[in-house]
Amino acid sequence: MEWSRCEPAWNQARACDGCYVLRSNVTDWTAQELWQAYIQLTEAEAAFPIHKESLQL
Repeated sequence: MEWSRCEPAWNQARACDGCYVLRSNVTDWTAQELWQAYIQLTEAEAAFPIHKESLQL
């Protein structure tokens, strides 16, 4: 087996690395608390399609 990196593709992938910018009106949360709330929200939203399918909606 032989392996080599495709530099143009590697450079494009590195250039596309991003970050999250969360905006909130809550001013007394730490960055960690805001991130945890965001993750909980995404987990809750992920549950809705599962329930809709189960209920045949």
